Amino acid sequence: MSKCNKHILLFCISSFCLILALCCFLKGSITDLHAAADLSIMPGNSSLYLKKYDLTIKGQDKDGITYFFLPSYADAEIISQRTSEYKVYCMDDSLLSKPAYGVVQEVTVDPGDGNRIPWKISFMHSANLYTANIELNDADVYSIDHDMYTPSSLSVYSPYGKMEYTSDSVLIKGRGNTTWDAVKQPYEIKLPDTFPLCGMDSSSKWVLLANFFDDTKILNKMAMDLSDSIGMEYAIQSDWIDLYINGEYRGNYLLCKEPGISKGRLRINDGFLVEKDVRGSVENDPNSFMSGDDLFRIKDPLPISENEKVEISFYVKSIDTKLHNMSSSEQFTDINSYSFTRRFMIDEFFNNPDSMQMSCYFYKHEGVLYAGPCWDYDLSCGKSLNGMDYYDHSKSILDDLSKDSLDWDSLLMQNHPYKADYDALFTEACPILLDSIQNRVDTYAEKISPSVEMDRALWQNDEIPVRFYASTSNKYRFIKYYLYERLKLLASECDYGSDLPAMDLSDNTIHTVSFKTESDLYSIEVSDGSLLSEAELPPYDKTRYSGWMYIREQKPFSPYLPVYEDISLELRPLQKDE
Repeated sequence: MSKCNKHILLFCISSFCLILALCCFLKGSITDLHAAADLSIMPGNSSLYLKKYDLTIKGQDKDGITYFFLPSYADAEIISQRTSEYKVYCMDDSLLSKPAYGVVQEVTVDPGDGNRIPWKISFMHSANLYTANIELNDADVYSIDHDMYTPSSLSVYSPYGKMEYTSDSVLIKGRGNTTWDAVKQPYEIKLPDTFPLCGMDSSSKWVLLANFFDDTKILNKMAMDLSDSIGMEYAIQSDWIDLYINGEYRGNYLLCKEPGISKGRLRINDGFLVEKDVRGSVENDPNSFMSGDDLFRIKDPLPISENEKVEISFYVKSIDTKLHNMSSSEQFTDINSYSFTRRFMIDEFFNNPDSMQMSCYFYKHEGVLYAGPCWDYDLSCGKSLNGMDYYDHSKSILDDLSKDSLDWDSLLMQNHPYKADYDALFTEACPILLDSIQNRVDTYAEKISPSVEMDRALWQNDEIPVRFYASTSNKYRFIKYYLYERLKLLASECDYGSDLPAMDLSDNTIHTVSFKTESDLYSIEVSDGSLLSEAELPPYDKTRYSGWMYIREQKPFSPYLPVYEDISLELRPLQKDE
């Protein structure tokens, strides 16, 4: 080959390689462009468009920070600003190109005139959960009514991005009583047909529980799942989702089916479902009736005739009368002891303050009254309610029954055959309850923690601090501690013959407990997990102060709260009526 031909061949090869490299570069650029999240910043409006998922995430402003809440299935590895009116720069003057998940980034925005505007931005990414997108037809989230359905469309995606359900004929309305008055509201959705959302049994009617009063978000699901694990005939299926309405993140919700009679829910023959409640009155609710001083509400079947209502109320009153006249040795066959013992054990284990007051269900099936399903436990495990310190894990719920509580559990626990059934149940259920403390809490926490962090960021200044701990991990640690103490109480009540294994939740760190008075500020150091008694706190003038209280929560000091992090206490001045 001549020298000239060699040069020509080398030139052709070099040119081919250069073209190939350029094509690869352009292909990579196009791929990156398609995978990029397009950040658009305009005055008073920001959005993040992920072309790969055809998904727009609206920026949501909270306490001076703009959050972009990404669902489990959608990731943003690269940020493009092609369509943005303003440009966003990092503090090193580089154009923002990568999201830093879970932190607040201090950036600047250039509106085009060279004057940088400080801005705080945070990208948050959920994991492991289904995503529900609800689009309202010409309405906003605040127009959703508690009693009337609003037309909407619904799309549900798996944690990996597969669309598992979509319909433009879905109805949504508000639900709940106290929970509906919270800023994060619960909802009910009605599908045009039955469908097994999130892998659960099919249903056309679904509930979205906000779990606003439970900042761990696990208590309702844990109680429902445990009721199934210990053998209750009817347990509510549930799963967590991330909810978006009109493109805006609304938080972590628990998707489930409300107690009712239907396929996929409660199946009974010739019976009914009633709820013990303290809200409302027979004058305002045609489906309610009184049994002595106790209010009951018929939940299913509805609508119901006046004759059917009379028949149901007569049956419930007859059960109530028989229980009050029952001897201590009588085998009471009008109720299903299997379901009653299990429902009561779940209430005791979680120290449910609503027990036998509200959200307490019973159903008649084949001539016998059953207890269940377990429902509404977001106030359990140490919620301080109406001045009562439920952090005190040392007492049975029967010791604190209010005048509004149904007394059936108290009567039954005085019956020897029933108590024998209850004790036998604890021997059977104890390993399951113990496993729930040792493993189930951690399993649930690991699954939902990214979503819970997003929920807390959205509702952080609105959420009621019911756990007295700043970190999510310590909130879960307290749940494990509290349930273990409840398990020890149940073991003593049931004369359990075996020793429970020791459980050490301490992380071996040291924490500071600070005390603030009018004239002084001093502190002590205590080991992680320590319990402080009232006697260990500094003395104070009882003519001027009612006691120590937590500064952050403005709640009275409790000797039942382990010290899992630094805390600050101050003296609470006596009120005029004290």
